[in-house]
Amino acid sequence: MVTAASSAAVGGSTLAAGAGANNANAAGEQGGAASNTAAATPSAAAVSSHSKLGDISQRLSSNSLSNFRLDDLLAINLHKHVEDVADIIDQAQKELHIEKTLEKLQRTWGMGNVGGLQLHLVQHAATTPPAAAGQQPPQSQIAQQLPPATLPTSASSPAPASSASPLVKSHSLTKTQSTLTLTTSAPVPAPAPAPEATPLNPTMYVLANGPDILEALEEDEVALHAMQTSKFVGSFVDEVQNWSRKLAHVGSVLGVWSDVQRAFLNLEGIFLGSPDIRLQLPEDSSRFDHADATWRHVTRDAVKNPSVLAVCGTEGLLHKLEVLLEQMEMCERSLARYLEVKRRSFPRFYFVSSSDLLDILSKGKDPHLISKHFAKMFDNIDRLEFQPVSTSSSSSSSSSSSYNTTTNVAIGMYSKEGEYVPFVRPLVCEGEVEVWLSRLLDVMRETIKMALYNSIKDNTSALSSSSSTGGAPLVKSSSQQTPRDGSVSSRANAAAAELFKWVEKLPAQVAILNSLILWTQDVGRTFDHMAEGNTN
Repeated sequence: MVTAASSAAVGGSTLAAGAGANNANAAGEQGGAASNTAAATPSAAAVSSHSKLGDISQRLSSNSLSNFRLDDLLAINLHKHVEDVADIIDQAQKELHIEKTLEKLQRTWGMGNVGGLQLHLVQHAATTPPAAAGQQPPQSQIAQQLPPATLPTSASSPAPASSASPLVKSHSLTKTQSTLTLTTSAPVPAPAPAPEATPLNPTMYVLANGPDILEALEEDEVALHAMQTSKFVGSFVDEVQNWSRKLAHVGSVLGVWSDVQRAFLNLEGIFLGSPDIRLQLPEDSSRFDHADATWRHVTRDAVKNPSVLAVCGTEGLLHKLEVLLEQMEMCERSLARYLEVKRRSFPRFYFVSSSDLLDILSKGKDPHLISKHFAKMFDNIDRLEFQPVSTSSSSSSSSSSSYNTTTNVAIGMYSKEGEYVPFVRPLVCEGEVEVWLSRLLDVMRETIKMALYNSIKDNTSALSSSSSTGGAPLVKSSSQQTPRDGSVSSRANAAAAELFKWVEKLPAQVAILNSLILWTQDVGRTFDHMAEGNTN
């Protein structure tokens, strides 16, 4: 007894074999016509087989598979058409695979712009339009503008001056400190304001699952390409081509979307958060404001129906994104030229990356905020020591913030090892960042130069004390014999102790260079004595 499922399979094979028999008869008829040696009409056996096949097909089409019998299958001589049946079955399997793949595409991407993969859009904290250049918003306003995760903390605030750090004590410095203390408490007149940013809806969204969508898109495009090159795609060719066009358009939109989002996130904090750069690049700031408003509108519309096919299929979206990308690339090129001008004005800016340089330029008004970049511009410099505010002026201000604990007057520098070197004169770190950094470099050089000069002038006897020991070295070799009275050894130890004291009160760099200078002088004098015939 043949089951219903097997009957269906056999029925399908029967139909395929019948079709194969018909094809064979047709080929035989054509060959007979060409050679004029065969009859013009099919044989009686072929007519009988075709008639039986028609009866079986009629039974199958009337859903009466329960009446299908084995002798019906044997009656059409399928065993004589094994190769034809195998080819037809293979074709049916390949077509079934294509059909299942198309069904999977429909489940993955949805139909009719509904369902399927969704854009995961997360709300992005918008940057508040900057205030006028030179104006510092109140601390309460800063707290309202920044998200909770980025509120200023004690780690980002400048550390107060250590009471143990030595200060340069001089009359001129004391006078300068008192003058600066009085002037910093008064309001500073603001320069010409930067171009005001266009008021924006703070709501904007960022695509968070772009890589996942692009990965699924790539896999399905490979599957569609394999189907298009298959010889069994005939009955599905229109549907396959339709999906290929849809997914190719999705790939184009998401590619430009990712580029626009990357450029926007890089430029947002620069053009919306830095009044100095808006003042320097007013045309590009206006261009970015327009692009920013358009981009926010696009992301808010995408949230309404986040289906990938629905968003990417929006009419004119691809062109709009391409225009946005072109505008942001123009802003990036103008910004790159602006950074090159800054690097030429202060060549040590070439040592830092563009992102770090932008951070320096945007925060250059406050030297405390760019201390983390000092090591990239100045070898082994960790931070600067700033003059603290006087007690009277700090207590008179009831709304003082953490920035009011120190002024913008640098009085010394720290190395990464914690070594402190006071400046020869105080430096006011205000104005254009590249200008006061150039002055800072000059003060550093003057400080080291003065420390080296003073150490050579005042401490020559400390390193030259070895000559008073009769030429005894400060460190003995293992083969040297110590005199019984120990006079040479005691004098050498005293000289070494004096040397250590001398090193401790000098900057390490100055002590090393000074010792090399004095050693070279001692060697030169020794050679001069030997040339004069003095062997002692």
